[in-house]
Amino acid sequence: MSKYLDYAKQKLPVRQILVYPFVGGFTTGLDLFLYWLLVDNFGVWYLHAAAVISPVTLTLNYTLHRAFTFQSTGKKRTQLTKYVGLVITNYLIGLGLLYVVVDVAGVHYFIGRLIVFGVIMIWNFLALKLVVFADSKG
Repeated sequence: MSKYLDYAKQKLPVRQILVYPFVGGFTTGLDLFLYWLLVDNFGVWYLHAAAVISPVTLTLNYTLHRAFTFQSTGKKRTQLTKYVGLVITNYLIGLGLLYVVVDVAGVHYFIGRLIVFGVIMIWNFLALKLVVFADSKG
């Protein structure tokens, strides 16, 4: 049994898996708060609100994941280029999924945003780990 635990510790990025939701949770919480504020309190259309907020919170997300989750010391320019590609992909797919979930499926805008975050969260960790911060500490 201990042999399998040792193997898992070597292969699984346990610390990264544990830190990832805290950093992501913070930036997601900030995103959702600002999203709610713009939609419910300022009357901004839900897609416009998401379009304005997402780039800001994603930039904060990159900075915190680079420093804390993946503790990366790789080349910032290379990582930032890869991250921008990931952000653009997440941004476009996220808006598209949000439209489908809210306007097509009829889900409440806030619940729809949570669903989209859940989907993006899973593939985002894998892309950050395997592509953007491939040089990171385990």
